[in-house]
Amino acid sequence: MIRQTSGTEPESHPQVVSMGTQTMLRGMAIMMVILGHSLALIIGDLAFGQQIAASIAAKFTAPCVFFFVFLIGYGQGVKKHRLSKPQLIQRVRTVLYPYLFWASLSFLLYIILKDPYWYPFTGQDLYGGFPVLVQYLFSLSSFTVSWQYYFLALFLFFQWYAYRIRSHSERKINIWSRSFLIFHIAYLSVISFLLWFAPRESLPLGVIGAMIYPNPISWGLVFYLGFGMGMSKIPIIPYRRLFLPLYFALWAFGSFELAYMLQKWGTALVTDQFTLSGFLFALVSLSLFLRIAAMWSNRLSNGEKSWWRKWVMRFGKHSLLIFMIHLPFQWFILLALEQWSQMEFPVFLRVGILFSTGLLLPYLIGEGSKKLPIPFRKVLTGF
Repeated sequence: MIRQTSGTEPESHPQVVSMGTQTMLRGMAIMMVILGHSLALIIGDLAFGQQIAASIAAKFTAPCVFFFVFLIGYGQGVKKHRLSKPQLIQRVRTVLYPYLFWASLSFLLYIILKDPYWYPFTGQDLYGGFPVLVQYLFSLSSFTVSWQYYFLALFLFFQWYAYRIRSHSERKINIWSRSFLIFHIAYLSVISFLLWFAPRESLPLGVIGAMIYPNPISWGLVFYLGFGMGMSKIPIIPYRRLFLPLYFALWAFGSFELAYMLQKWGTALVTDQFTLSGFLFALVSLSLFLRIAAMWSNRLSNGEKSWWRKWVMRFGKHSLLIFMIHLPFQWFILLALEQWSQMEFPVFLRVGILFSTGLLLPYLIGEGSKKLPIPFRKVLTGF
């Protein structure tokens, strides 16, 4: 696989992840994000049997942020000698302009529509007792207007951090990677032990989640894996035949673990991403999905007419925008439809509406904005 300028050119060298493969993997990952959030929005209202099924599906989606952080590191590692301050500033603007617009619009709608529309509003739990203007400023500056915005904080940090370490040698990057590996295993082992054996309701998972989800240290190993792989242009996690049965075994255990934790703690916070088994599952998933993404990208490059693979690629090209916009608007649309029809939809229909609107609305905004003047387009999409 060779690094290319086009997302659909063929890959001819097996050691470098091409732009086509990266875009395809982003498409897979963003679909996993939307499905995961669609399930998370309703899983607390499900019966026990339905929660088991939702936990199985949710565990499948759990490595999605792992994939994205890996791809950030990989992309920066490939071009580390070409990273520049103007490029960094431009990338920050590309994210901040639409973030400020969509987060502000979300906050305004929360204030107007109120409960239950503000369910995805993370800042409500943190700043609910403050005046509205203070809530707005604190939530905006802490990336807590909606569940997914912590990733934008990570994205901006790792763009800056990649610029700072652009001159580091491969040896120094490898030392940091090994250090983070030791720390990460110890860190997740402690969290896993507490989740399994601490008394019920003894851990403030909301506070713990607020501390670790947006914390770059929690994702440092993943970033360094990607950065080191991109810099050295060799696969850090090559695919092995053993990975497929190992993937299903870890998926099965992780689904059981998530369902158990959901019953014990009443939430999927922390348990969805930060257990030792979840980390192993994410590593194996990355190797497996990289292989699938490369295969699908090659098939499109070779002229295969697959409409659904083309859509995965399209979603990959718009992945950052979809990540930014899907919540809380998919939730708003579902509640508005249910209020209009004066009934709560069946579970499968609720998930279908959340998933389809979460993907298609941001995609259509991205495509439609191309016809707007550049200043308006930059505010809406960053480009």
